[in-house]
Amino acid sequence: MEKFFVTIYGWIYSLFHLYHENFDLYLWGYDPAGEEFSNPNIYNQIGLITLVVSLVVAIVYFYVINHPRASWWSWILTLLINSIICLVLGWLIVQSHLISGRIPDELLYRDDTSEAVLGPSDCFFFGVSNFFVATLFFVVISLLINWWSSNAKFIFRKKN
Repeated sequence: MEKFFVTIYGWIYSLFHLYHENFDLYLWGYDPAGEEFSNPNIYNQIGLITLVVSLVVAIVYFYVINHPRASWWSWILTLLINSIICLVLGWLIVQSHLISGRIPDELLYRDDTSEAVLGPSDCFFFGVSNFFVATLFFVVISLLINWWSSNAKFIFRKKN
């Protein structure tokens, strides 16, 4: 399970290169002092939170709300709400790491100057990455659990 979230975020990072590679190293758990990956893997922590939030929102949509007039647009609205929640969560979690000083200086600044290479925009763009990951999770979870919903199970089918 450890490599699962890293792989998912790796797909998104390689597609968009949204945030700086030093930030990617930090999220992987890289420790510049020991030159190894011995720190906690932040991708796994945030990925698990994103998966749980997506699961909860999908369960609420299909089994709690479960409206008889459920349609694809209400599902899209729920998907967007889920993804925005996860964007904000991912952004705030990594922003707290940046503000609290948990990111080592070797990853935060350039070697030759005191110019910071990581900043708040990297945190926001990680949140954007998390938006796409949450969208993927919500779609897959929806396809897996919609069959047992009494009213919303037909939202993916064409109505006659």
